[in-house]
Amino acid sequence: MARTLTVSRSSNSKLGRMAATYRTADTCPSYCPLMGSGCYAAGRIFSIPERTGQEGYGALLALRETLPTGGALRANVCGDLLDTSGRLDSEHAAALSAVALDRPDVAVWTYTHAWPELHPDAVPGVTVNASAEGLDGVRSAMAAGWPVVVVDTDAAPMAGTIVDGVRVVACPATVRDSVTCESCRLCALPAHSTRTGRPRPIVAFRVHGPARKRAAAVVAAAG
Repeated sequence: MARTLTVSRSSNSKLGRMAATYRTADTCPSYCPLMGSGCYAAGRIFSIPERTGQEGYGALLALRETLPTGGALRANVCGDLLDTSGRLDSEHAAALSAVALDRPDVAVWTYTHAWPELHPDAVPGVTVNASAEGLDGVRSAMAAGWPVVVVDTDAAPMAGTIVDGVRVVACPATVRDSVTCESCRLCALPAHSTRTGRPRPIVAFRVHGPARKRAAAVVAAAG
């Protein structure tokens, strides 16, 4: 079983004072183009659940009782939705769904590089964002019904462009110091607004981390 660390109140300045989980690298799909090629979590962040994570989801399920009204949970700051065999981790998905469905006042979202083999509703109640690289990946994920995020680079920025009628916006927390994931929650919105019927913007995260040059090369190769 993969190891997961649950933090009820993060001290990370970008996340804000919200709940978060961290999972080990063996929960990521082996075909992720950033695996070993510029993943921002490699080494430094993945070491957190490796050292202090638990096998099981008791701490995650306990958030149903401890999260404040109107709180937020960003699942998988590192790691993904898979188990160590490369399939959807059904126990992990069920625990995330339990938090989201039992606490509808709480925003729960995550990201996955395994979207090509998953369904957008694989984790009921949770907004699961497809993590894409390059224009082709963005279009494929959009066509499959996913809310989409994409890695951006200075050489070929996507932020500010329109892809098949949907605007690409830079992650607000990366361009304004006053914004955190907890205060923004753009990635918690579904692919289409139930109020307006309009698609949610594609969120672009500028390539970052100690191996960002390698990650930028991966993105450039993805077109």
